[in-house]
Amino acid sequence: MKMNLSHFRLICLFFKIIRIMDINTIKIQYSAIIFDKLKIFEQEQSDYIKENSKHLQKKRYKDGDLDIEVHEYLCLNGNIGYQVFFYKKDGKNEYVKSIGYGQEAEFRTYDWRLINNELI
Repeated sequence: MKMNLSHFRLICLFFKIIRIMDINTIKIQYSAIIFDKLKIFEQEQSDYIKENSKHLQKKRYKDGDLDIEVHEYLCLNGNIGYQVFFYKKDGKNEYVKSIGYGQEAEFRTYDWRLINNELI
């Protein structure tokens, strides 16, 4: 069977719909867990920065079904902030969600994104 452009577009649309469904499932499944973890991180960061003048960084570690990583960042004006990454593997796909804190929080915060897909 010869594949034409409309067949190719349908196949691409199918895979895009599957990805959206996968991401929405992850959003629903992990929203409460992430909310609880963020409350803990916020308190840890608040306590740590008072004593150390910098944010607590954490290398990527496993916590249940999620991997979590915390980075500190430095702005050009000298202000610091931190960013919490949540990773989730779903079969051969890997997704990431980021929550930013500080001056660049808006630019460092994003919802679940596909970062690794074995099909591509």
